[in-house]
This record gives sequence, structure tokens and C-alpha cells, in this order.
Amino acid sequence: MQNPQGRGTQGFSHRGAGRTIVSRKAYWSFAAAVLLFLILLNSFKVQDLVAAAFGYKGSAPMFELDQMICGSTADKVFDVLTAYGESGSKAYTFLLRTCDLVFPFLYGSFYFCQSAW
Repeated sequence: MQNPQGRGTQGFSHRGAGRTIVSRKAYWSFAAAVLLFLILLNSFKVQDLVAAAFGYKGSAPMFELDQMICGSTADKVFDVLTAYGESGSKAYTFLLRTCDLVFPFLYGSFYFCQSAW
């Protein structure tokens, strides 16, 4: 589909007064990406595989502090971060930055598609 300037819209069509209608294909693509990312993160423990690629061989799993239901104490945080060591800290920083960029993008895109559908 072409917009008035002659450029393609890549799955988005413009109708009405500035309202963007998202195609079903774009909507379900974003929905599948969100679902796939959640499955990979939780089922296959991608975070532990990435940590191993950084050379982390410790016993504390990545994101252990995020998975504590009852909260954490300063001593527990210190113990976990000490157990991570240098390679675990680098892996944790990489994973945290990646997730902090990917999750908001996926959820924001999915919300945009949902609200525009």
C-alpha cells in the first residue's frame, strides 16, 4: 500500500483523520514476538545461557534477585553479587540492559497494535 507521499507503509494503512489502522498480520506478528520472547526467557533460561557465554560458572542463577517473592535483604544482595563475580556481573549488566530495552519495545509495540486495531 502506498501513502500520499508515494512511500510504502509496511503493514500499516492510514484511514480517516490521522488514525492508523494496523493490519492483522502486523498485530499477530507483534503478539507472536512477545509470546516467543517470554517463552525463551522463562522456559529455556536464555539468561543462564548468555551468562555462560560471558564465562560465568557460578551457582547463583541470573536474575535470582528479581525472582525473590518475599524481597531481599542487603546481606542476600551482597552474597548474590559476590557469587556472580566479574564475569557474572558483566553478564547480569548485559542481560538487564537488553531486557530493559526489549520488553518495553515489545510491549509498547503490542499495545500500539492493540489500540490501533
